[in-house]
Amino acid sequence: MTRDIPTVLYADEAVSFGGSIVVLGSLVEAIDKQKFRPVVVGEMSRSILSYHTRDSASIYVIPRMFNYVHWMKVLSVIGRIRFKFLRKLLIYLLSGVRSLVNTIYIVRLAKVILKEKVDLIHVTNGMSNLEPIIAAILLGRKCIVHFHGPGKPSFVQRLLFFKVHKYIVISQYLLKVLGDSGYPTERMSVIPNPVQETHALPSEISDFRQRYGLGSNDKVFGIVGRIVKWKGHIEFLKSAFTVFKRIPESKALIVGDFSDGDLNFQE
Repeated sequence: MTRDIPTVLYADEAVSFGGSIVVLGSLVEAIDKQKFRPVVVGEMSRSILSYHTRDSASIYVIPRMFNYVHWMKVLSVIGRIRFKFLRKLLIYLLSGVRSLVNTIYIVRLAKVILKEKVDLIHVTNGMSNLEPIIAAILLGRKCIVHFHGPGKPSFVQRLLFFKVHKYIVISQYLLKVLGDSGYPTERMSVIPNPVQETHALPSEISDFRQRYGLGSNDKVFGIVGRIVKWKGHIEFLKSAFTVFKRIPESKALIVGDFSDGDLNFQE
């Protein structure tokens, strides 16, 4: 393996299509291949990862036995427990179980890091994606953590704060929210997500409006993303009804699917 340019490994934990993989693809596509060599480790199929990275990176598929969807379901069940002390105890215990079960993932990831002679690990899903951070520490590699949304750090995440060389956040708002939660803002840089410019033909716009019953004078707004509670669809719908009252000719679109499985929207 040639060592003439540094190698960057992008570690992604998404198990279904969403904004995370779109941003990952944009990062890999945009990186200067004359100066850096990209490697991607993900949990989705190789064909999906190849498509979104435009076949411009070495790709490895390493699934976790206990992924973030499993963890969200566990937290949903624990959240129904009445006693706060018991909830916290179970979270600590199951966090340990999760780490133990995913040890094989760290081992397989470490093999890729050594094989590809990786210099920098770019964790694309925030501090919830702990295994690549642990692998970076064990192998003495530098590590960047990329935040796309807020979250309160766990005890283990706090222990790893200063093992991360740099944090990337996508907005000033997120910088403030994470800072208020205890994350080290002095290590954070605000870099908004890239937006790929698209050009729709007038005929395509007309066909789209006709297909979904949208009039030529309708004011259309929407939310695009997987239909999971934390994406804010409930808040979007509440706001949409306010818009409808003020702008009668407005229409709201929800674009996405339930690809993360068992979701609870009871309110």
